[in-house]
Amino acid sequence: MTQIYWRAPLVGADIVNYSAGGPLENAAQQTGLRDLLAQAAAAARLDHDAWQVQPSGDGVFAVLPRESDEIALVDGFVRHVNKLLRARDDSMRLRMSIHYGVLSEGDNGFPGKAPIVSGRLLDARPVRLAIERAPRARLAVLLSDDVYQGVVANGHTTWEPEDLREVDVSVKSFKGTGWLLMPGIDVQALDLGEKTGQENHHGQRVENVFHGSVQLGDGGVIGIQNR
Repeated sequence: MTQIYWRAPLVGADIVNYSAGGPLENAAQQTGLRDLLAQAAAAARLDHDAWQVQPSGDGVFAVLPRESDEIALVDGFVRHVNKLLRARDDSMRLRMSIHYGVLSEGDNGFPGKAPIVSGRLLDARPVRLAIERAPRARLAVLLSDDVYQGVVANGHTTWEPEDLREVDVSVKSFKGTGWLLMPGIDVQALDLGEKTGQENHHGQRVENVFHGSVQLGDGGVIGIQNR
């Protein structure tokens, strides 16, 4: 059978600190997430009924129709998600990723690199750290570089350049660039660490202190001259 490929937008979303809630709270959050995304899509004039959604309890992965308005997704949809989150009675917060890539149908999902990239962006340390260090934020979005360059950098949205921050993304074998967006938050001021794309690994360090003159001999051998 001939495999058919196409390009389409992909959206990932995860509820922050979902595991801290009990069964009743989790159930309410699941319903809230589903309804919120549908309402935000409708407000941005995106056909949510046509989205192919794979729920995962605390989150969703969605493939949009190939003809979806990518500008409306990055601009209006994101703004409406943030607005709806702030209007909620609870404190639900979200991490979200937006990517655009090549897809194909599989027996148990969408095989290929694009869904993997979407998932890696959603799990990336910069977006996790950003929403942790911005307690006022309700939403942290990581755009793929393809989406940023094609939509935001070309001035097709109402986002200003300073609204987004370039970060390195390193999750498992994936390494790339993402663009952090948090409506209402100064992302440039956030402390995301020196290595925003990967965990900092601190190895042991040995420091030698010599008392007296130190001479470097043949073959790089260090000698100490006592007086």
